[in-house]
Amino acid sequence: FGQSTGQLWQQGYHDYLLLSRAMIDATERYIAYNPLKWELMYGAGGGLRVQEPIFSPRLDARDYWKAVGNISLLSPDEKLLSLRVSRKIASPSAIEGLLRRIASAVDQGYVIVSGFISKGEKAVRDMLCRRPDARFIRILPSCIPNRRFRPESIYAQAFADNRYLEIAQGNDETEFGRAACLDLNAEIIEIATAAFGLAIYWQPDGPHILAKGAG
Repeated sequence: FGQSTGQLWQQGYHDYLLLSRAMIDATERYIAYNPLKWELMYGAGGGLRVQEPIFSPRLDARDYWKAVGNISLLSPDEKLLSLRVSRKIASPSAIEGLLRRIASAVDQGYVIVSGFISKGEKAVRDMLCRRPDARFIRILPSCIPNRRFRPESIYAQAFADNRYLEIAQGNDETEFGRAACLDLNAEIIEIATAAFGLAIYWQPDGPHILAKGAG
């Protein structure tokens, strides 16, 4: 380095050795999304500002809710479709059929609501993220952190397009297990059917309507 002086490394700099194609692809996605995430974090509009508490006729007023994203998706005038997909739905053909039906619901103006946890639900999530006209709500199993919110890359464009919302209850971390999963599913059904909406449980033998709202 000869006579060079001054700071060599930028503060917070990390060096990574990428050992696989998957790591390279993940790093490329991270870099590609960085400008968009910066704009969401620091640009005009404050799209990633944590809003609390939030109020909606779809939410129990006795509970404390926090949100990031487009709260208007909780409007009673919106048609919500809550989606729960059995973990047994795993074959490509079954998931393809599920995606076709959910795409049809999006065409009909439904806002999809889910925890996006099972394999089938995640496949739906990926499809919704790719569709520029799809609107959806993710109910988190635990709290939205009080620290500055940072979106997962897959949701960043949906945040930017103002067609996505994340909501969660309270400020306490919840250990995610079967009991928490059942509570989450119950909340999703109540939110979707509080006004216009449907609650659907997709099992190997097809979709089952669990509840129907005013619509």
